[in-house]
Amino acid sequence: MVYATAAGLCAAGASVCGKTALDHEMVHALFSSAAAPLLSRLPLQHHSVLVVLQAVTFLSVFLCNAMMVNLQSKALDLCPSVVAVITNSSANFFFSAVLGWLVFGEPLPLQWWCGAALISLGMALIHRSQADVEEKKKVE
Repeated sequence: MVYATAAGLCAAGASVCGKTALDHEMVHALFSSAAAPLLSRLPLQHHSVLVVLQAVTFLSVFLCNAMMVNLQSKALDLCPSVVAVITNSSANFFFSAVLGWLVFGEPLPLQWWCGAALISLGMALIHRSQADVEEKKKVE
């Protein structure tokens, strides 16, 4: 399950990088205030640095997706496919929301929390049923 959860985190990271990479104004807003002291010392033009940062975030989409596929493959080797896929998808959902809230200031309303609770309940039921199936296999 650790690999599947990490795969979900990588997928969420790819989403954040993708959203950032495709919006020049987003890159400017995110990196300008944080990197202002550093940017003022560089001989390059401010615009050039932002284009490079946008390219790096674009390439990070592919890196995050490659890591996600690798981790998900390991998860599929170590646990039942249903558990690996559900865990990855749920982790992606949670991490995407939290990163969206942290990085982009996206709101997480009560409706989201209710949905997250239902997803968590569903995950618990699936994991429990898989444990029961494995226990029955050991008995037989």
